[in-house]
Amino acid sequence: TASSSFCGEALRPLVRCLERGACAHWAHPHSGSFLVARACKQAHKDHGWRAVFAYSDEEAGEMGTIYQACNWLYLGQGVGRNGAARFRYTNPQGKHVTSRVMRALVARWEGPGQTLARHWPDFVAAGWSRAPEPSKHKYITFLGGKYERRAAREALKHANHPYPKRPV
Repeated sequence: TASSSFCGEALRPLVRCLERGACAHWAHPHSGSFLVARACKQAHKDHGWRAVFAYSDEEAGEMGTIYQACNWLYLGQGVGRNGAARFRYTNPQGKHVTSRVMRALVARWEGPGQTLARHWPDFVAAGWSRAPEPSKHKYITFLGGKYERRAAREALKHANHPYPKRPV
């Protein structure tokens, strides 16, 4: 993926994003971290992957507890976006719409290549509003032997930070 370049161009083909669903309510409380850790080790063995990154969405009540339990590095919020801000748009009826949907609307109405920024005043006049969308938390782990993990960690372009915690 494009955002996997935060580990350097040499490792880019060996970095993957973990997209996982929640465990069933009846599953053991530690099954998520157990399965994530084993799946990453197996992916390295089967495919040679060197790093796996994942997101946690604070708005969905996630703090990355599973990744913290697996000793992944915490990179912060908004990492890998190249400074691009994301917005949540609200139509005049109060329905929230993503940036992707807004770009598709502009492309459908105005044709491909038209930018949302150019047409935003028209949306405002029609009663639309926007607010910054909170960034997701980003975590990463490195796979392989001791020296492989060390080399990949040294290629990391971002510093790791202390884990975020829920407000008390």
